[in-house]
Amino acid sequence: MSKLERLNARVAKLLTEAVQEVLEVVKETVSEYQEKTARTQRENESLKRKLQELQETITKERIGWISLNCYKHITISLV
Repeated sequence: MSKLERLNARVAKLLTEAVQEVLEVVKETVSEYQEKTARTQRENESLKRKLQELQETITKERIGWISLNCYKHITISLV
């Protein structure tokens, strides 16, 4: 094998190793992003549920307040 062939083989080997290292880093980064995305989605779902519960509570309180005021108005009108 000539010096040029050996050099080409060595360069090819180094490039292959470098590409493998880069691909491993990319794989790890993608995995981290996937984990963060899954966490964010779970958090968003939890916040949506809490918001819905709060909206339902507020609606019930408004209905109660309106009913109470209507009752007071009717009671005053009857007197």
